[in-house]
Amino acid sequence: MKKYGWLLGSLLALGLGLTPALAQAPGGAGDPGKKDRPGKKERKAKGGLRGYYAQIASICKLTPEQVEKFAEALKPYMEAQKANRDKLTELRKAQTEARKAKDKDKAAQIAKQIKEIQDAIDALRAKAMDVLTDDQKIVWEGHLLYRSAMQRFKKTGVDEAQQKKIREMCDAKGKAIFEAKDEKAKRAIRNALAKEVFDTVLTPEQQAKAKAAKPKTPREKRPKKGKPAPEATEK
Repeated sequence: MKKYGWLLGSLLALGLGLTPALAQAPGGAGDPGKKDRPGKKERKAKGGLRGYYAQIASICKLTPEQVEKFAEALKPYMEAQKANRDKLTELRKAQTEARKAKDKDKAAQIAKQIKEIQDAIDALRAKAMDVLTDDQKIVWEGHLLYRSAMQRFKKTGVDEAQQKKIREMCDAKGKAIFEAKDEKAKRAIRNALAKEVFDTVLTPEQQAKAKAAKPKTPREKRPKKGKPAPEATEK
């Protein structure tokens, strides 16, 4: 499993393991390419929904009645986001300053405030997403898996047939993600999916490209004065 460590970590870093996939807002996961982006008509249609939320309505095939309810249910969430944007920005700046000052108590207190505000906002978004049926939520989970996987593997040169296979694999995992009890279970599913795509879909040449594109390792810490630098060890 060691040789897949960087691969699985990279895929999770794309947004798959940060928040529940269904709750991801615009900017969270990657974009697989122009073909999967909503067109101008799609962005403006769908009962007043735009961008990310118009895409949900389109991909999950919401009925006109659902679109209307979805647009209405999103209003409190959008308002809460707007109302708390400046406050959250200030709190995060204050948290950064507290960390720099090594004031752990203050940093923890601010982190608690941020979490309380963000949890309240997320609850409003989850309530809006409840307009979707379980089957529609499963479709969206599969789409988010595909979108994130494609951000990782698109640059390896996967062709249309491979992209179709990846989409089928992601769609098949949508239900498992939706039914997973916690983030640990979801992470295990995503890790298995990443390995499966790498092993069964990519050609040896594409696998080499994927390995070459792995994230850079963090800069090594400078040794303290009077202490020799640690010797490099093979992984």
